[in-house]
Amino acid sequence: MSMRTKEALSAKKSQAVMLGKPKGTIQKSQFEADLPRIKELLSLGLSVRKIASLLGYTNHFALNTYVNKRKLRESL
Repeated sequence: MSMRTKEALSAKKSQAVMLGKPKGTIQKSQFEADLPRIKELLSLGLSVRKIASLLGYTNHFALNTYVNKRKLRESL
């Protein structure tokens, strides 16, 4: 089975077919519902950690990733 998989992958590679999720794809997030509020708080100069605590999110790292990937700080 592993041999057939390797053969199929090498055949796809020789045909220049891209496999997997496209690079840079932004998927839906739990923060989408609070996007206007997040933008507003960022424009006021609040830190991502403070915004996460105000909105009730326990993981400010995830919110920081969300803000960075969508370049929310730059759009202000």
